[in-house]
Amino acid sequence: MVDKNSINHWDYLGLAKVSRNEDGSSTIKVGKCEVAIIIGHGNYNRPHTVTFPHGLSCSGAGVAHCGSSSTNAAIPEANRILGSPNRTDDIYSGDDRYAQGIQAIRNGARRKAEEICRDVRQCCKKVKIRSVYAPKGDITTDVSKRDSLHTETVDCSQYR
Repeated sequence: MVDKNSINHWDYLGLAKVSRNEDGSSTIKVGKCEVAIIIGHGNYNRPHTVTFPHGLSCSGAGVAHCGSSSTNAAIPEANRILGSPNRTDDIYSGDDRYAQGIQAIRNGARRKAEEICRDVRQCCKKVKIRSVYAPKGDITTDVSKRDSLHTETVDCSQYR
């Protein structure tokens, strides 16, 4: 269960838990059998913290927003979505580079989910690919973003 503080904690889709830190960054806890595409707000100088279930590579994540390279570099290689954009600058959703980055990370997330499904340990029956929103800290902006997030389920039985 997520803290009932709806301004500082998000769990819109059920697995990844997002909380906003005092410095404006977020902590994203990625669940087992989940690949999280982190979108929204970021800053190269204040990278988000992304955590995974201890000892498991049955999950993944990548960031596609402003200053994404510092957060992506901190994600363990075994969990990082290949193709995640590496930006040090700010980018806006109307920019073609943003759209290209979103497409690249979605493609990479699908490949990461398939990789998890093919894992010899067979730790997942299904893998959820979810867009996870890193909040700006403005309640009007943050609440309006929650309903437009991408979600997809990959059935692992087709990869075994």
